[in-house]
Order: sequence, then structure tokens, then C-alpha cells
Amino acid sequence: TKSRKDKLVYSGLTIKFPKPLYPETEAEWEVVETKIIEDGLDLNISLMSEGEKLASGTANLRLRRPEFDIGKIEDIVRQKTTKVELNKLEDFYECLGSSLNGKIAMMYVAAGIPSALLDLLPKDEKNKTPKGAYLKMELKFYNQPDFEDFETIIKKPAPPKEMRGGYLYSFEALCLQHGKPILSGEVLCSSETEVKFN
Repeated sequence: TKSRKDKLVYSGLTIKFPKPLYPETEAEWEVVETKIIEDGLDLNISLMSEGEKLASGTANLRLRRPEFDIGKIEDIVRQKTTKVELNKLEDFYECLGSSLNGKIAMMYVAAGIPSALLDLLPKDEKNKTPKGAYLKMELKFYNQPDFEDFETIIKKPAPPKEMRGGYLYSFEALCLQHGKPILSGEVLCSSETEVKFN
């Protein structure tokens, strides 16, 4: 049995989006269930807006984070460097209803993944909104990020699966600081049109 003094760390997160989520939507995460497991906790969460569930998922808290060996990174289709700026960090924490406490939130770095994917997915020519949606995002966390720029790398996806009204793509992503892995992710996206990657 583990001691109550053992500190749990944020080691992963899975989110499913049943419908598109837009930046102007005001919503809050709620913990709907806590599951105690051998080496930590799983928190089942829901993103709610005016009584409507916009997303659901599970946050993983563990005694230690998983290890990750970067190895050779090939077939990159998008590489983006994000500058860590104090004013943007403060805005991010304000959206969370919190304040900057000396550490960068994992999800601030994780937000670099959908940001990088926006440049890859097709957009409506008139209003520039994406012609598709994020369906699922599965993240694994390895190291606490520092107050330094970070790099987001998107790997070339496998050929898409055709579905009614579009195509399904599964992207693998990695976020690094000075070559150190911060987090990795797999994102399932839908697109109204087929996307060609060089």
C-alpha cells in the first residue's frame, strides 16, 4: 500500500469531442468520478456549458511519469516553435480561473498540438474556419516544462479512413524543449476533404 504522502503527478490525459468546440464558447471542466488504482488516480471529467456536455475524458495522476526515448524523428509534416511569453501565460491561467504559480501547465504546451494542426487541415475560403473537427486527443506527459520556448512536431499521418462526409486522420505529435521530451500526443481529426501531405 502506498503512503498517503506520496505525491501524484499529472501523467496523461484523454479527451473526446462529440461536437466541434469553438473559442468563444464559455465552458468549465467538472470531475464526475474519481477512480483509485494501484499507482494513482483516474479522474473522469466533463466539459460543460449551460448544462450541455461538450467534451469528456480522463485525467491520469500517477506516482511517476512514463519514460520516453525520442529516437529518430522522421516524416515530419509540421514543425512549429512557440515562444513562452509571460502575458500569454497569464491569460491562459486566467481562462483556467487560476494564477501563475511558478510552473508552466502541461496543457499550455499541449495546446501547441492543435495550433500546429490548424496549419495542416483545410479551411473554408470565406471565413477561414477549419473544414473538419478534432474528435479525440490522447496525451502522455514526460517532463515538467520550463519557462522557455518549446517545439511542436507533427508526423505525417497514415492514409486516412474514409467515412460518410469526409476522412479520418490520426496524427502523432511531440513537444520538446532543447531536445527533452515534454509530452507526446495522438490526435484523431476529421476532414471534409482529403488532405495531401508531401
